[in-house]
This record gives sequence, C-alpha cells and structure tokens, in this order.
Amino acid sequence: MNQDQKRNLVATLCLIEKDLAQEERLLQSRGEKGVLYEVVDPLSARQHYKIRACIVKLRECLAQVRDRFDLEVDQINLRRIVAGELAMFSVWLQEAKTKRLKGYGAVDEGLEYSLDPLLEEMVAPEA
Repeated sequence: MNQDQKRNLVATLCLIEKDLAQEERLLQSRGEKGVLYEVVDPLSARQHYKIRACIVKLRECLAQVRDRFDLEVDQINLRRIVAGELAMFSVWLQEAKTKRLKGYGAVDEGLEYSLDPLLEEMVAPEA
C-alpha cells in the first residue's frame, strides 16, 4: 500500500473511531442535553451491552488494520480543532442573520434588531 492509500485509509478509519468514541460517551452518559437539543436513551441494558461489545470488536479490528498495514496514528492538535470549529461557528452564525432569513420568506419587522445582536455576541463572545 502506498503512502497516499495509507493516508486515505487512516482518515476513513479515524472518522469511524471518532464516531465510536462519541457513541460510547453517549452510552455511558445515557444521553445528552444541550440548550437546543437532547439525545434521549431508550435502550435497554441488554442493548447497551450489545452495542458496547460491538464497539470493542470494532476497535480490535481497527488495531489489527493499523498493525497489519503499519498505519501511523493521526496526532490531532486540540488547538487546531477548537480554532477550526470556532471559525465554522462564525460562518454558520453569519448565515443565520436576518438578511439571510429573507430567502425563506418575509422577515418580521424588528427581527434584525432582536436576533442579529445576539448572533453577533455569539460570533465574538467575551471570555
């Protein structure tokens, strides 16, 4: 396998492993609650067990692929993750402003004065 193929394989398997980690966190916490969303857990103890066993098996398989094909572990810098996500948040918040909402129909009078300042505050929160 050449280096480009290895990089592609690592990228794909990393996405799978990251999703497995998220599923494991959600199973452990039995859901998650945010301000605008909630992940509820209707699973039985038996279903939890089966899913966790599947996650363990998948991780074992990931390790086998890594070892068999001598794949490098992808080192992810937390600073880059946070900076990248904050940049995306800024783009999404700009897209949520009143002038963009006009594309979905008439906008209530005064919305730009009540919504946009809140969105701006989210773009540049004071820590």
